[in-house]
Amino acid sequence: MAKSYTDTDKGMKDIFAEMQKLSEMHVLVGFPEDSGEVERDGGESIDIAQIATWNHFGTEHIPSRPFMTDAIDNNRERIESLAKILIAKIMSGKIDAETAMRQYAEAGIRSVQKTISHGNFRENAASTLAKKGSKGQQSSRPLIDTGRMRNSVQAAIIRNGAEIERVLAKKGGGV
Repeated sequence: MAKSYTDTDKGMKDIFAEMQKLSEMHVLVGFPEDSGEVERDGGESIDIAQIATWNHFGTEHIPSRPFMTDAIDNNRERIESLAKILIAKIMSGKIDAETAMRQYAEAGIRSVQKTISHGNFRENAASTLAKKGSKGQQSSRPLIDTGRMRNSVQAAIIRNGAEIERVLAKKGGGV
């Protein structure tokens, strides 16, 4: 006579479900079109996303200061380590996939903000420093005028191609 066997789930189904959700998700960090605007001299408004693009890639008059790329390249080990930690927390049932991705998004935002604040970029031109001084700006650092761009970094958590959550920067840049 065959012995009967009872399969008692002790949480693995839930863990597998969370890992499946995680595999369907990714995070985008940057400056979406709705990040806001800044008023330039003369009253003209410019999207912060456009300002970030000009600063990252450079223009005829602005040197490239690739803060987004540097944020990834200079933090690759931390990014990979955090991913492993978050997966381990999901596997142990401590957090769900959404919580893991939110924490990952927040870390991405902080990384970009820290790079904007402390990155090793080409110094501002004398004309830029003079302009900042005439406007009463406190920072002579590249990429920092009012701090608005740094504070506008956002992340979107995407699942199966659709945004499920927007994560906003903490004021002050978290740095």
